[in-house]
Amino acid sequence: MDSALLIGVVAALVWLVGFAVMWCLSVWWSRYSSRKRRRAVRRYLATRYGTVPEPLRTSEQDDSITVSFVNPETGRRHTIVFDTPLGGSFVPISERVD
Repeated sequence: MDSALLIGVVAALVWLVGFAVMWCLSVWWSRYSSRKRRRAVRRYLATRYGTVPEPLRTSEQDDSITVSFVNPETGRRHTIVFDTPLGGSFVPISERVD
């Protein structure tokens, strides 16, 4: 085998392995931060209502989480949008009762 070809193949394999590792880390970090945000929202709701309302539906965007649930005390549907800054403190930015 020509040494230039061998160097090219090795370089391509190193690049491919590096790309695969970075992609796996990106997916892991995304799932980890999503679980972390959902746990914080569940803690907020447990503190506010005494329990986590079930069923709880969550939808995540880049910088906010929308949570909807039926209030166990009133039976009315609530929708709360939380701002999710990088610091991790959750601030409800809007709340709607249907």
